[in-house]
Amino acid sequence: MRPRSYLPKLSGTEEETRIGYARYAEDRLVDLQPFDHTELKQLNKLIHDHCEPLILDAPTSIFFRENGSKTYVDTGGVELATPEVNNPADQAVYIKANALLLEKALADFLKLKSRKRGEDVTAVFQRRTIDSRGNTWACHDNYSVDSSVGYKRMVSDQLQPISRLWLGFITSRNFITGAMRVGPAGAEFSQKLSQPHNFSQYNYGNSILRVDVNDEQRLELRCNDINLQDWATVCRVGGGAMFLAATMTPIITNKLINSMHYAMPWPRNDTWNDIPLNQNLELTMSRQLKQNIAVQRFTFQTILNDYEAATGQPMPRTYLEIGKTILDYCDEVEAIANGHGDIYQLADRVDWATKLYTIRRDIRRNSKRRLNDARSIYLDLLYDQIKITATPKGKLSTSHGYGHIAANKTSFYGNRPHLLERAMRFPPAKSRGAVRLAYARRYGNKLVDCDWSSIQLQDGSNIRTINLSPDLADT
Repeated sequence: MRPRSYLPKLSGTEEETRIGYARYAEDRLVDLQPFDHTELKQLNKLIHDHCEPLILDAPTSIFFRENGSKTYVDTGGVELATPEVNNPADQAVYIKANALLLEKALADFLKLKSRKRGEDVTAVFQRRTIDSRGNTWACHDNYSVDSSVGYKRMVSDQLQPISRLWLGFITSRNFITGAMRVGPAGAEFSQKLSQPHNFSQYNYGNSILRVDVNDEQRLELRCNDINLQDWATVCRVGGGAMFLAATMTPIITNKLINSMHYAMPWPRNDTWNDIPLNQNLELTMSRQLKQNIAVQRFTFQTILNDYEAATGQPMPRTYLEIGKTILDYCDEVEAIANGHGDIYQLADRVDWATKLYTIRRDIRRNSKRRLNDARSIYLDLLYDQIKITATPKGKLSTSHGYGHIAANKTSFYGNRPHLLERAMRFPPAKSRGAVRLAYARRYGNKLVDCDWSSIQLQDGSNIRTINLSPDLADT
């Protein structure tokens, strides 16, 4: 019998985008007019010049691309789905590659628009999950789930034991994966979790997770912030994969369920997400933060200690390192919150600390400033902003928010830019994306349809469906 795959064989991320024409007054963004559906479809097609689609004129405008990714127009924006990968570091690279492809296409779009209008045109691309009005959009991490496990039943509602574990895990990791939001009362760790959520209701509202069984079984974590920092992305993706594996092993599951850490009810107010700060905007310890640190520490200690006994398999080195670095981070946050250090020590890893450190430094220059004033909200939005201006003569100017600049300095591919360049053009090795590309190159326009798990070839009136195995990474 083939050993069960506890850790997901495949994972990927979908990121919704919001792009609009910008209007400025005194160098401040005062209005953002969203692109209409026709403009978004044109923008999606302009990605072709930087990463070709496998089917040029897909009738649905859903394009599987040569790098293994999928892009399409959804309500309000172009949605970017990474190729399926088998490790969190690759996922982080392809997330960045997809965003850069859209940025390049946006520059091309604005040059065309500016030439047509005969005037300068500016657009803003924000990589975040909430705007200043509280409107949210999505960043979903997806994980393959072994078909022998009835995972949809296990998380069918929030009263199920595994559901309770997921609620505790997701809400308590906000100090690791949060991209921070400046709200009416101050600073919150997580953007997406600052808003009301259902548990698993699948619609255009906010929800925690869902399990899709329409094709292969897939867990979709629907409540992520978008992380610019690679460390936070890898810990978000890898930590989620490790927790998924833990919930399929009775030994670890029972230890988590029977611990005091997962006995607490799902928080119904906002205080659990507040960043506790003193008058000098230094991190302090609150009951909620202490509790969240304890949950994450207990979770990853248990997984690392018991994984091999629970599964009969050693923990892969990649995940072993992720678990250890999360534990070290928990210790460091705890020490800082107890007065032994400052958040600048975290600014090379997590987005909330990078943003808060910058806003705090700006506030300290003016004694009349406060954390939730208009300037702070502006700096919050500037963090992940990409602004592009085109002139009728084809001149471009692009500016990146300080979050992008900080993330590039600490990127794990900073000294290996070829990894990002490669991810914009080629799929992961030994992946279904690589197989799709091989068929596209071999059969040309006979390839008439693509999906994650299959492709269709047409020869005259005959259509042949070829199923793609998720086990390619094992070969």
